[in-house]
Amino acid sequence: MADFEAFLNANKGKYGDMETAKQPDEEPEQPTNAFGVKGPGAKVFPDKPVKEKPKKEKPLPASSDMEDGESDNISTTNPYVKPGQKVTDPKKVKELMQKDTDKVIRALNKTKAQELADKEKAKASGVKLGVGAGTAASRAGECAVVYGGKKLTEMINKGVSFDKAIAEVEKDLRKVTSKADTLLDDAWVNSAVSTLSYIQQNINFKNIKEFTWDTDEGRAVVGSEGHGTSSDCFMQLKDGSRLGLSLKKDLSVFVFSGGMGDMMNDLTSKGMKNLPTLNDYKDRRTQELSKLAKLATNAKTAADFQKDFNDLKKNPEARFGKGGLTNRLQSIQKLTGKPLAQLTFKEFANTVLSDVTKGDNIKILADMAKTSSNPKIQEVYKSVRGLDKEMTSDIKEQFTNPANKHVVDEIVRKETHIDDILFPENKHLDRLMVVYGEEPAIEMKKENLVGLLGIGKEMQMYESEKDPAKKAKLKDQLNDKINSQIKVTDKGGVMSVGIDIGGGSIIPIFEARVRTRGIGSAPTFEMPQSRFGGLAFKNGTTDFKKWKDPKDRIDVVTSMSKELLNDFEDLDMSDKQTRIEVIDRIKRLNEILPEGAKNKALTQVALKAKEYKLS
Repeated sequence: MADFEAFLNANKGKYGDMETAKQPDEEPEQPTNAFGVKGPGAKVFPDKPVKEKPKKEKPLPASSDMEDGESDNISTTNPYVKPGQKVTDPKKVKELMQKDTDKVIRALNKTKAQELADKEKAKASGVKLGVGAGTAASRAGECAVVYGGKKLTEMINKGVSFDKAIAEVEKDLRKVTSKADTLLDDAWVNSAVSTLSYIQQNINFKNIKEFTWDTDEGRAVVGSEGHGTSSDCFMQLKDGSRLGLSLKKDLSVFVFSGGMGDMMNDLTSKGMKNLPTLNDYKDRRTQELSKLAKLATNAKTAADFQKDFNDLKKNPEARFGKGGLTNRLQSIQKLTGKPLAQLTFKEFANTVLSDVTKGDNIKILADMAKTSSNPKIQEVYKSVRGLDKEMTSDIKEQFTNPANKHVVDEIVRKETHIDDILFPENKHLDRLMVVYGEEPAIEMKKENLVGLLGIGKEMQMYESEKDPAKKAKLKDQLNDKINSQIKVTDKGGVMSVGIDIGGGSIIPIFEARVRTRGIGSAPTFEMPQSRFGGLAFKNGTTDFKKWKDPKDRIDVVTSMSKELLNDFEDLDMSDKQTRIEVIDRIKRLNEILPEGAKNKALTQVALKAKEYKLS
């Protein structure tokens, strides 16, 4: 292990420089131990940096390894121990903990530029980096917790109060976020501090012997190699027990978030079949935009199209918008060789309209169609905008396909940690904690999950059964019941993956959709965890009237109102069924909001509903 600042100073140029954090009452002449604890007899360690032989550069690991420790410091097999083993030699433990800390600090200080360079290196070597919700940023966030856990373990076991120790940890982490281009941000620091406070309240750092990241070295020290769980880091307690910690920044976590092409490939690699591809989206977009060229050349519609073009020339700001005006005018001149004001309709048709597959052409035509007074041109814009909903519907069709049910079940069970929490039989780990770094932090507890799924009776039978064969059969029955409750629905262009708890009530655990941030931009596929689902897990019930903290209900209304406000831009509010579904969503929000409470986001929704004449 190494002191945060001392470590960086000893490795200047590798991770960037960092000023040494000092408390007002510190005495500079006193020695400092591993994590800044000062006093007579304290010793800075290691006495000498551990020397390692230069290693030949290896290609970055495959995506399946990316979450396990740092990208360039992991292996498919642990070089130090086999599953079930642990390193006990004090000198070796010290050496491995130093290496674990080295990796933590490197990931903690990683910049966006370095991450981009890693991606370029991976691309050049033909190795696919992990897809998902900001892998490198997530690792930096994990390391904020691990760094804090290491330092708190050191300081508190030296007699420093938790309040003073956590303040120093937060100060260290804020230094990282204050630097330009770092992946770690203040939201992750807030999450880390909240998570560390939860550990203090529920475990107490006085009881912790070692705190490690999920690296080869960390697992070798703790004895958790082969754990097979979603743990991001580990705690070895003084009583010998091993705790895994699965870290979530907050309840608004993403299962998938990235380019539609990558996300569909990722789902396909998990076994899902017949999903739409990025090329399917592009082909449909081209098909719809090609209608503009037909309108411009057809004898019956060409005059009206030319009239619309002349209107564009006369008032481009009104058509392209003040924000996009400069870019669109520059694009037109680049494509045609002339400024818009000097362009003839024929020249526009032969250049911009002649190729509706290129980004600049698409954006010009989309903006033109969006603000057109010509109903036929406007219809093309609506059709292209509706492709997000169309692709989401196509994805939903495969999520509900019986042939893909096992993949959906696996995704839900993995991301909600159902198996780790309900069936924690793990000889390499004594307990797993799934913690969301909300304020205050929330742990997904077994009793809440059991209550939410309505499997209390079956779980009691399973846990009390002594006969291994009968116990295995009961587990299979439990799994079958849980899987049968996992359902996929579709409302207003948003696919919802939830758990059916009976009585017509489905808990929305994840919501998914294809979303394009402007026509011409690459479509994305997002699958975030529903905030309602997360708080239902926290409270152990979907009956919000039984939630202990009224703030949870306000939280849900705020979050869901903001989602609805964003959805208004993408939904076809002229569609009768969509209007009914939006009205139902608004009614639901009003039901959830505690009596007498006011909510700004919901007020904005009400104003938007009035704008669309929704009663």
